[in-house]
Amino acid sequence: MTVPASWAVVSSGPFGALWLEELLRLGETPLWVVCGAPKPSGRGLKMRPLPVEEVARKANLPLFSSPRPEEEAQRLCSEPQGSDPGASLPQVLFVVDCGRVIREPLLSLPPRGCVNLHPSLLPDLRGAAPIPRSLLRGDQTTGTTLFLLVEAMDAGPVFAQQTLTVDPEDDAETLSKRLAALSARLAWDFLQNPPASPVPQDESKATQAPKILPHEPRLSWGRPACEIGWAIRAFSPRPGAWTLHRGKRLRILRATPLAPEELPVSLLPGQIHLAPKAPVVFCGSGALALLTVQPEGKVPMSAQDWIRGGRLREGEGFDGKGDSTT
Repeated sequence: MTVPASWAVVSSGPFGALWLEELLRLGETPLWVVCGAPKPSGRGLKMRPLPVEEVARKANLPLFSSPRPEEEAQRLCSEPQGSDPGASLPQVLFVVDCGRVIREPLLSLPPRGCVNLHPSLLPDLRGAAPIPRSLLRGDQTTGTTLFLLVEAMDAGPVFAQQTLTVDPEDDAETLSKRLAALSARLAWDFLQNPPASPVPQDESKATQAPKILPHEPRLSWGRPACEIGWAIRAFSPRPGAWTLHRGKRLRILRATPLAPEELPVSLLPGQIHLAPKAPVVFCGSGALALLTVQPEGKVPMSAQDWIRGGRLREGEGFDGKGDSTT
């Protein structure tokens, strides 16, 4: 009978928290968890625990927080068992949504290596933002990859992959949850059954998924409706795709493309048609029905409530630099 491998975690981000929560639900418990140090956030710049820290504390897991989590993990993987309360030497170290470069000697300390779960089908979409980048491309299929870490970013040999069909309604949040659950099942299989030797990635097929830059969530209404719809999904709920209306920022959280036969009028890109069921904004080609928006300084609301509260006029447009309307 195969004995499941002992394991530990280095993670800080929200995807890692979702993954760890699901793996705990599957009955696997790490020896310890290392995460980054809390950072100030919100209007009051209060110190808030990282998502992984919240999951670990809720499950009463041995938790180590450090501004340099890779150094803390190296210490825990090097010292004899019992040197810290609850700390042991793991056979596998999962590094998931960590945001730090893992180098030697840590890479070679766990007997079965440092292993990553990356929410894309590597070598496609290597980097910090594979989920929003996949949605921005309008991908209908994505997946997750379990691979052995090397010093080059997301370039290690692959143990296993699993594909996932992207739902037309998926946004970054819902797709993250689905991919985290899929990644947890891959990790569970890896722990239960020693895998075969990993397979090198095909470097000729590598693409990049760099982090989202501050200007990217701003919408440009001269683009096709399908591409704007992909952007809205990619940035929802955070940071939120946005535009300017009457000089203030309006986040658009949900919208749906409309077929040409559903458009009873013809307006310029960025102008709004007050349709009975939902306001419609015209794009460079096609249009989008707005479903959920968030005006500056307010909570998310239905687009219809926003229209009523703002007393919008037929043909009124989104304004500001980058919007294709007058």
